[in-house]
Amino acid sequence: MPADQDEPPGDVLVLDDDPTLREAIARVLRAQGLCVVTAETCAEAEAIIARGGVQAALLDVVLPDGSGLDLCQRIRAERDALSFPIVLLTGHHSPTVKLDGLRAGADEFLDKPFSPAELILRVNHLLRGKKLHERVLAQNDELQERVRERGEKLDRIASSYHLIQGDLLRSHEESIRRLARAAEYRDPETGEHLERVSRYAEHIAQAMGIDRAACEQLRLASRLHDVGKLAVPDRILLKPGRLTDAEFAVMQKHTVRGFEILSGSGHALLDLAASIAHTHHERFDGHGYPRGLAGEDIPIEGRIVAVADVFDALSTPRPYKRPHSLEASVTIIREGSGTAFDPRVVDAFLGTWSEIEAIHRSWPDASHGKARDHDERGLDAPGAPGPAAERDTA
Repeated sequence: MPADQDEPPGDVLVLDDDPTLREAIARVLRAQGLCVVTAETCAEAEAIIARGGVQAALLDVVLPDGSGLDLCQRIRAERDALSFPIVLLTGHHSPTVKLDGLRAGADEFLDKPFSPAELILRVNHLLRGKKLHERVLAQNDELQERVRERGEKLDRIASSYHLIQGDLLRSHEESIRRLARAAEYRDPETGEHLERVSRYAEHIAQAMGIDRAACEQLRLASRLHDVGKLAVPDRILLKPGRLTDAEFAVMQKHTVRGFEILSGSGHALLDLAASIAHTHHERFDGHGYPRGLAGEDIPIEGRIVAVADVFDALSTPRPYKRPHSLEASVTIIREGSGTAFDPRVVDAFLGTWSEIEAIHRSWPDASHGKARDHDERGLDAPGAPGPAAERDTA
């Protein structure tokens, strides 16, 4: 029977110079539902194959115009065994002929004379293998198409995800800017303090070899370092004169309040901002607040913003103080290395001085005002701040 009842088998070429045998083979195969074409010479057979449609061939070895072995070899140069099975018909029972046939690329041999049953078994076996091969190729093509379509779908999903992620990031950034601005409105004397501190912190982090993405996150998050001042009463936050010990203790609580406002969101950027708000007044020697952390127990983001925040408070004017010069401000930062500040952070600050100075000049406060007759609140020395510590760094 044919190899596949669902699909009509392709044409089978029978090449033999004996017309009686050739037609006998054709009748047997046609009786199995196969489409058969016949040829008497190699030239005729090659012309039939060239026209297309032939799926398998039975080739006599000895022919008037050549050898079936040579024709088999020429066919194999263009068609592999799985796509075009070949059976050699031979009246020579020599092992050498079969060996030559295998070398030429033959799949099966039929020794003359052969029975119709043997012919049918050999041909159907080869055609069944061919059909299986074609089915595998078709399935492979289908799978590749599905993979391609799935890949395109995943690409579209990824593209949409990146767009959504970008929108969410911009939304988070905008929320941070607005929250930082709200804190700034409560303490309007800070001017461009938040912008400068965030950019100082970013450049210090870059100088420390922190990767670009983390530096960008630090720049955004550090804008919220004083958000806890939203919880400081106006009578203290906006007091024009010197703070009492009790008032300063309340002012110090802005670090804890900032942490409480920002923590617990589960969002990395806000978690970073919470850490900065909580730790930017810790000192490297352990004499800071609110927890008295020391050394590397202070998160690196807190250590970086501590330097950026104090430098900005030193080098910019406030209604209750005149600014230190840049040189004096740098000297105070340098002298605080190892006590108030992490020496590595100070070294990075000094190493990126040209960028720090450019930021200082690019974002001046809009209104400097006349300094009131207030003390400098401990900013001219890097020692532990007392109750009269500078409000900007409280």
